[in-house]
Amino acid sequence: MQCPTCNTLNSATVVRCMTCGTTLIHEAAGHSMAYQEGARTLDAKLHTGIGSFFGFFLVAILLKFIFTAHWLSDREVYLAAVAGGVAGAIAGRLVLKARQDL
Repeated sequence: MQCPTCNTLNSATVVRCMTCGTTLIHEAAGHSMAYQEGARTLDAKLHTGIGSFFGFFLVAILLKFIFTAHWLSDREVYLAAVAGGVAGAIAGRLVLKARQDL
């Protein structure tokens, strides 16, 4: 494999150039720290958003259409749904934390 920086011929299986140290096989060297941090941030936002979405709509649908005997006003139903969304966001973060600890 030829180094794109110094044009030295290297073995096909080396990860870095023997002369200048340039990474030749990026998959074997792993991802950069900036990439890993960005992926963790995106995962956290994704899990939080999905958890809050399901928490909000689960509570809203249950209180509005299924548990109708509580005589809650629409404002109280939406307030409970927001609380369900917050609980869902926390649950999403906990799921992410459990997945990262594996």
